[in-house]
Amino acid sequence: MLAFRRGIEAKLSPTTSRQMMALLAGIFADAVEDGFLAKSPCRDTVPPRPHREKVVPLTVEQVAALVDAAPDRYRALVVLGAGCGLRLGEALGLKVSRVRFLERELDVLEQLTLVPGAPPKLAPPKTRGSIRTVPLADVVASALAEHLAGFPAGADDLVFRSRTGGPIWANTFNNSVWQPLRKRAGLPTARFHDLRHFTASALIRYGESVKTVAHVLGHADETETLRTYSHLWPDADTRTRAAVDAAFAPSADSVRTEGVAYLR
Repeated sequence: MLAFRRGIEAKLSPTTSRQMMALLAGIFADAVEDGFLAKSPCRDTVPPRPHREKVVPLTVEQVAALVDAAPDRYRALVVLGAGCGLRLGEALGLKVSRVRFLERELDVLEQLTLVPGAPPKLAPPKTRGSIRTVPLADVVASALAEHLAGFPAGADDLVFRSRTGGPIWANTFNNSVWQPLRKRAGLPTARFHDLRHFTASALIRYGESVKTVAHVLGHADETETLRTYSHLWPDADTRTRAAVDAAFAPSADSVRTEGVAYLR
């Protein structure tokens, strides 16, 4: 089994090979539990998770520069990515009927996917947790309303469509739209996915819980959220000091007085 793992690692990316080995390990684990095998051949063969670099979110100024640099047809798409944290496929697969302006909510029920040798098509989101309802901030609602006024579409149409009226291919968007606008915005490196990190950082900065951030981003569970963004939450020591100070606030003056006397 170790030779098999090394073989797929030589052909596939670290993430894909790990996912494949984890799936295989789960199948064999079920076989052991059901009594078909005495021991799983996959024991100790699932490679460790690759090291993750800490996410450094875009600044407000950088996001504003990206919005300003975006062509009219795609400006609302950038605002949507930064304001709602949608993945690119989810944003490109967004139907007009999924945007509920009156309720200030947006339903993520599909994503636009690419299948080799076939045109893009709508499919379920990445995970069950990715099916969600996201709060629609006024700035995002206004951008989407302005977009639909300039590029009218029916309820069952996609919000964002190509000049010919069809779906926008993700790779075409990345190469022909995103990279040029990123350069115009003066950013040496930035991906559409970094807008999603900006959403997370904004929610964390304004005190939202792990559960809320995980829901908005459509993470499979809160562990993924913490694994990606734990360093953005206030330091535990800082919170502890603040909590103790708050608890002693009524008697803070006497505590300080006695402390000074002790130090003398």
